[in-house]
Amino acid sequence: MHKQTFSNKNKLQLLLAEAAAKKSFDFATVKSCTKYLKVKCVSLNCAWMLQARKYECLDRFHIYKYIGENSCDVEHANSSHRKISIKVITSLCVNM
Repeated sequence: MHKQTFSNKNKLQLLLAEAAAKKSFDFATVKSCTKYLKVKCVSLNCAWMLQARKYECLDRFHIYKYIGENSCDVEHANSSHRKISIKVITSLCVNM
């Protein structure tokens, strides 16, 4: 996943929400602005995190730091999936 590029930040955020739904974990946005995105697992004991930023000369985002090891236990698997929106559900159904 490191160095992947995305057409815009919204596309990246949608894919993150899809991944969270599929893998039954939840993340929090630490910082988000027009040029930067940082998200991390909601569990304090989990190291999972992702940082992405916008290329200066392009309107594309790229992941530059990613810790992919999600070490959450079952108690942090959020059955309510706080991040699921109608857009995520639609995307998951279309991509089945």
